[in-house]
Amino acid sequence: MSAAKKICVLGMFGAGKSSLVDRVAYDRFSADYKTTIGVRPVPATLGEGTPAAQRVVLWDIAGESEISRLTRTYLTGAHAFAIVMDGMRGESVDAARRIVKGCDAEYPHVPYVLLLNKADISGAWDVNFETAQSHFSQSLFRVSAKDGSGVREAFTEVLREPQRP
Repeated sequence: MSAAKKICVLGMFGAGKSSLVDRVAYDRFSADYKTTIGVRPVPATLGEGTPAAQRVVLWDIAGESEISRLTRTYLTGAHAFAIVMDGMRGESVDAARRIVKGCDAEYPHVPYVLLLNKADISGAWDVNFETAQSHFSQSLFRVSAKDGSGVREAFTEVLREPQRP
């Protein structure tokens, strides 16, 4: 297995970044929410038990609506970004658009994946999936940190993405 790849998990406060990281790394969900302060690096393996298994370190970065000077420090050396939106809050799509814009400007070659979280309660969403998808050129994954649906697939997909031209 190769050296661990760094995946930075970004999105606005409360979008479910930490819960998604815990789902990938530990296959668990906790309703006890703790705010991330700064960054929390978490080792994990994607594709475990397969020849394509890859070690990763998921950098769970405190919630922000755009790329700040401090966040740039954490993003240095990233192999990929996972940008998380909350299906319950439309403003998280706007925040993701700002984050994507910042990533495109500062890290144009780093691939990213977009995750619309809380699929387990999509009937109560404030966000329309198709409308959200129309704001981005990358594919949008519908995921649920709570029940795990789509999570591993989305994080594995970002590692398949080639460096952007």
